Amino acid sequence: KGPFPERLPWMLLCGQFLTDFLLMVERWSEWATEIVESWPDDLAAAEPHWDTLRSMAEITEARAAVTPVT
Repeated sequence: KGPFPERLPWMLLCGQFLTDFLLMVERWSEWATEIVESWPDDLAAAEPHWDTLRSMAEITEARAAVTPVT
């Protein structure tokens, strides 16, 4: 019932993207906060979060296996 009803289809596309992005940033910030809070005062002594590295590698390898190289 707004002034430009013909714009609603693409506004929903953009709105869904922004909603998904918001949720992703919230999840990331909660995760990053937990990681940073576990670090020692001397950041040079901080260990990488190895589970995250393994997960990133698995995701990258799985996507590479199904995504054609162009």
